Amino acid sequence: MNELPDDHKGHTIIPSASGPTGGPWVGNYSVWKIEPNNNYTAVLQGFISGEFATQEGAISTAVLEAKSKIDAL
Repeated sequence: MNELPDDHKGHTIIPSASGPTGGPWVGNYSVWKIEPNNNYTAVLQGFISGEFATQEGAISTAVLEAKSKIDAL
């Protein structure tokens, strides 16, 4: 994980989408806090309710929800 960027307020967001070829897709995410010396601590993990027609839609929604959850910490 050393190559991951600081995505939001000192946290790295790893979004993904899963589903059959052609959809529908579901989104999920994990959030890791960036610690000193390139260490990471797991903070959050979540799934997005609903189905999406595209992978991009599922992933972008997962990122938005993850950022919202980080802001609420």
